Amino acid sequence: MNADEARRKALEINTNAINSQYAEIKKRISKAVLGSETVSGGKYQLFVYEYILPDVQTKLESEGFIIGDNTGRYNDTTIKISW
Repeated sequence: MNADEARRKALEINTNAINSQYAEIKKRISKAVLGSETVSGGKYQLFVYEYILPDVQTKLESEGFIIGDNTGRYNDTTIKISW
């Protein structure tokens, strides 16, 4: 494998990871809406217990979602998504 092939393969893997995580989070958002996981004032929130890829976070924020800081303790990850 030469450098160009390695670069293309890495881009493909990263793109698949971004698309997969985005689709999974959007599915969780839909479930939260259907499950009425609301907080006061008719706003919604859910917690994601994994690192959100920067490209996924940017895309969600461009859609109006608010991505909170990592609130996990020690070595775990807890990120709140609200809208």
